[in-house]
Amino acid sequence: MRGSVNRAGQFWQRHYVHNVALTGQCTLCIIIGMNELSKYIDASGLTQEQFAEKIGADQSIVSRLYAGKIRPSLQRAFAIERATNGAVPVSSWVSEK
Repeated sequence: MRGSVNRAGQFWQRHYVHNVALTGQCTLCIIIGMNELSKYIDASGLTQEQFAEKIGADQSIVSRLYAGKIRPSLQRAFAIERATNGAVPVSSWVSEK
């Protein structure tokens, strides 16, 4: 069992290093933030268009955030945190390097 845990840990470490080298951001961190945002939108009953209005963005931006295709700017991440009353914190979008 321990060997498999080590292999899994090594996989994620290699994935993180590889992806950050290619994109400058950690996919896992984007997925975590996206997951929190999608959970919030789904649970709140808001449409993506309604949420977009709350944060002052276009619905297409929210759609891409929801799908994990993009990461918000710092300003937009703060707007998301305010609009969700802290349920989707800025820190959920920040990758640690």
